[in-house]
Amino acid sequence: MGLLCVGVIKAMMLPAVLLTTLSAGLLASCSSDNKNSEFANQGELLYSIGDSSLSVASVVAQIPPGLDPQDSIALFRAIADDWLFSMLLENEAQLDYGMREKIESQVRQYRRRLLAARYRESLAAGADPAVIPEDSVKAVYNSRRSDYVLQAPMVKGILLQMPANASGLAEVRTWMNNPTMANIDRLEKVALPNALSYEYFYDDWQDWRDIAALIPYRFPEGDAYAASLPKLETQHGNSVYLLTITDHLPVGAMMPYEKAAPLIRAEMMRRREGESDRTILNSLRNKALKNGTLKVYSDTEKQHTRR
Repeated sequence: MGLLCVGVIKAMMLPAVLLTTLSAGLLASCSSDNKNSEFANQGELLYSIGDSSLSVASVVAQIPPGLDPQDSIALFRAIADDWLFSMLLENEAQLDYGMREKIESQVRQYRRRLLAARYRESLAAGADPAVIPEDSVKAVYNSRRSDYVLQAPMVKGILLQMPANASGLAEVRTWMNNPTMANIDRLEKVALPNALSYEYFYDDWQDWRDIAALIPYRFPEGDAYAASLPKLETQHGNSVYLLTITDHLPVGAMMPYEKAAPLIRAEMMRRREGESDRTILNSLRNKALKNGTLKVYSDTEKQHTRR
């Protein structure tokens, strides 16, 4: 918590004067060892709704140590907004019991988004491709190519695991070494009935690490091995593993569109959901101010609620 100071905390509460309060003097004071003076105003209230209230101290207590001032400010605002949104929704639920289940579901979703905003892959897996137009996804992909680069090599090919004593293994080797469409058809008709496992990624990019993990073999580090488009045969126990790599993308290459599209779609979904949440929050905030349910203790916050 030593990286936070009262000046930065006030900047968190006062977005309209954020740049002013983040002056060099205030940032320098954050390095002070006098923690009592740093948090002298932690008892100051931000909001109160009914019998519940939110203070600076309760928000600061949820901010982990070690964050830089800008990240601390962003997290402070997110925590405060989360509390306010939850309390406003709870208040609405108490007024309309028929909406309770729906409102509580909205609260849970909002919390999950705050906790998981950085987990891009998880969001990508859950994104609905029908919601975001394909043209919009392609436009982002083409305009931000440098943002979507590979962190690990990707490959295309075929991996087959056969019993070591399987009949016709010599033919299987021939087909694997020359994976034409005709030979792939032969492979699937003749070899698959006896195969222990079969991974066909001939026309679908896969992370090289995922493929390598399926084979009990010590591969060289880095891109070099996959880049050589290897044809590997190795035996482990009673199994023979045959691998043919037909194409390769190195680390740093542009991510294939089919891999980048779910990530882009998830980003766009998250942005839309965030805008929707902000609209709901502002609507409920204004309603609560009008009926006296919400009290705001900062002139700047009062100006913020009118927008």
